[in-house]
Amino acid sequence: MHTTFRTATHSPMFWLLNAIGLAAIGSNLAAGDGANRTDAPAPVASALREPGKLVREGARMESRLMLVRSAGDNLTLETEDDKQSLEALENLALERILQAVRADSQDKRWLVTGQVTEYRGRNYILLERVSRAPRTTP
Repeated sequence: MHTTFRTATHSPMFWLLNAIGLAAIGSNLAAGDGANRTDAPAPVASALREPGKLVREGARMESRLMLVRSAGDNLTLETEDDKQSLEALENLALERILQAVRADSQDKRWLVTGQVTEYRGRNYILLERVSRAPRTTP
């Protein structure tokens, strides 16, 4: 057994596999899984109370009432209560809202669930679940 291990350590494949394994471990340690973070994302409700302030990466929105504005194939969502603006990332939920808004330009209020992300000083949202908000009577 001892001779087999000694022979294996002289193999270039042994060292290559060890280097890959150590690189993977180092990468995971550097990235972390977020479990022990002390700077966990603030709840979206409190983060959105300050207009103009970015929402933290990874924050969740659960059934938030949003107003939609469409400009071509882009869609901007704005929270009805504090006017926080987020651009929707392309997916089927975005396509569904765009089709509905094009069919009825008054269809601007939606309940949105998704995950917020941040890029170059702007917030975006990956829509997970969308549904029309109940219409209000004037």
